[in-house]
Parts: sequence; C-alpha cells; structure tokens
Amino acid sequence: MISEKIGTSAQVILRVIIKVLVFLRITPNHLTSLGFVMSIVTAYTFARGRFGTAGVILIIAGLFDMADGMVARNTQSETPFGAFFDSVMDRYSDLIMYLGLIIWYGSQDRMTYVVLVGVVMMGSVLTSYTRARAESLIPECKVGFLERPERIVLLIIGSFYYMDPVVWVIAVLSNWTVVHRILYTRACLMGRPSWVLAHQKQEELQEIKSQEPELVSQVTEIGDQERPSKVASHDYS
Repeated sequence: MISEKIGTSAQVILRVIIKVLVFLRITPNHLTSLGFVMSIVTAYTFARGRFGTAGVILIIAGLFDMADGMVARNTQSETPFGAFFDSVMDRYSDLIMYLGLIIWYGSQDRMTYVVLVGVVMMGSVLTSYTRARAESLIPECKVGFLERPERIVLLIIGSFYYMDPVVWVIAVLSNWTVVHRILYTRACLMGRPSWVLAHQKQEELQEIKSQEPELVSQVTEIGDQERPSKVASHDYS
C-alpha cells in the first residue's frame, strides 16, 4: 500500500515535469543529451570520492532518462532514430560512470575493485547486446534480473551507503543475466542440442513447422545441406 502511494506520487510529480518540458519545447533528444552530460558529472564525482553527490545526480539523471520517452509520447515525436540515439547514449553513460569508479578505486590502490568494475562494465554492455542480438533471431529476449534500471538503483544505494558490496552484486548479477539470455535464446532456437535438431526427419520438421515456422525454415535448410554447425555459427562480434 505504501509503495503504491509512493509510486502514484512520483507519477504525479513526473507528469508535472513532463508538462513543463513540453511547454518549453524541449525535445526528447535534448533530454537524452542532457542525461549523458550528467553521467559525465557523475563519473567526475565518483572519481573524486564524492559518492553522496553522485547519488543525487544519479537520481536527477534517472528522472531525465524516464522523461525523454514520456515527452516523445506526449508530443507524438517518437522516431526510430530517437530510440536508437537514446540506447547508444545509455551505453556511453553506463561506461563513463563506471570509469569514474575505476579511477576512484585506482587512486585508492584497490586493484581488486578496479578489475571488478571492469567485469561490471562487460556485463552491463553485454546485457544490452545479448538482448539486441537475440531479438534479431527470436521475437523477444527480456529474461534476466539485472537490466539498466536495476543497475542504476543499486548504484544510487551504493552511493548513499557503501559501494563495495554493490559492485560485487552488479558484477555477478549482470553477467548472470547475460548467461541467462544466452541459454534462453538457445532454448528458443533449438529446444534440444543442435546436432539432434539438424538430423531430424522431414516429417518431424513438418510437425514442428506449425509451431515454430521461422526456426524450422532455418533447420530445414541446414538439414538439406547436412551442415549442422550452421545453427550455432552466427557471428556475434
């Protein structure tokens, strides 16, 4: 009940902010760019060890991150480029903020955490990449616990309390999300080991075809050519 009231109050405040932004003719791309600039400021405050200030900036940047999409919908200015630009800037923002943490831990001569934040960076980028790459093969791949909103919330908590355990949590869960998406995509595409799938009889393929038409078309082509490795040979680089 309390969480619902907090959420409702936040939505009311956000709607007021959106109306002001629309009135001032601020575009979604302006908000995306501003959020990126704020991530640079956040990285600087992290690098200087001013974690409380970084937490406040992260909260404000999070509001802008939510606002750009809402402004786009309210002004009916949603475009494919806007979505692309927002996604790219989000990746830059994430990496820049973690770079600030690397500088801080490096200045404290804590090399374990320098490496750990590097692992966090890999997991953060690959979480988005695996979803984008998977959804070029299957309809949807949103599995996994730790996406960008959860990572930002954890960074805010770490900024106000203690960052070290938060870095461990993000490092583990972000990379587990990547593994989860790999396994999920494999299950959707194959449903069984690739060598079994590639050697199915034609009548079995016809039975599956009514349920998984796109997948079976790929498998049939592979079966005709007797090259079972092709199912798993997509270039993910």
